[in-house]
Amino acid sequence: MPTAPTTWAAFMSAAQKNTGNGRFGFLTDLSDAYANYGVISAYGGYIFKNNGGTLNINDVGIANAGAQKAAALLNDLRYKDKLIPGACPSTRPRAPPWTGGCHAGDWTVGHGDIKKAGINFGITTIPTPPGASGRWSPFVGVQGVVINAYSKNRVAASMLARSLATSASQVSFARAGGRIPVSFAAWTTLKADPVISGFSKAISVGTPMPNVPQMGAVWEPWGNAVAQSVQKASPNYKTIHDVALKEITSSIK
Repeated sequence: MPTAPTTWAAFMSAAQKNTGNGRFGFLTDLSDAYANYGVISAYGGYIFKNNGGTLNINDVGIANAGAQKAAALLNDLRYKDKLIPGACPSTRPRAPPWTGGCHAGDWTVGHGDIKKAGINFGITTIPTPPGASGRWSPFVGVQGVVINAYSKNRVAASMLARSLATSASQVSFARAGGRIPVSFAAWTTLKADPVISGFSKAISVGTPMPNVPQMGAVWEPWGNAVAQSVQKASPNYKTIHDVALKEITSSIK
């Protein structure tokens, strides 16, 4: 895939041309709810409704019409389009069996798998899925440094945490392990790096992962629903997602 596709039609065409004989034009773990949130959000699905920056934990959108449309698209990628097999090969192998594209995060590059394999690669966003009400918007999270409140060395720990969070340290982490910096100063230093700039594009269109305790009630039932949606061709998406929604709302209340 010499150039990144900018439309879903071009994306599917490139993926299909590179699929066959043990090779895959596009790979993603269709059963992974976190990994496929970008598609779910594009169709209008969501975890908790975001009202101007405030999450309404009583408005859960993992079973709405958009989420069901997204589930159908993911199902089609396996059973209709025959792009992604049931036993999906790892999207982070040392010698990836894909020739077109792979849906993964910065950890793929950070662990050095792709670079060690000598693969010529680029990083871009996924085009807007067909009939979607919005654009692909993946989950975005950040890493932080936590200090043990019961530590006998809290002063030293605080000093270490501050040191690790500086822009200079973030530049070092990025160069050593591919970690994308959250510091704008660090990003400015690294913006010429194609890996940093590529993931920065994805981050700029992403959705912050909800940072509320109620997410603990979401992961398992929602993950089960997404996984069940791709276990066979054209299941009853509404039934599957309604079961998950009922379990989530019951746990939250």
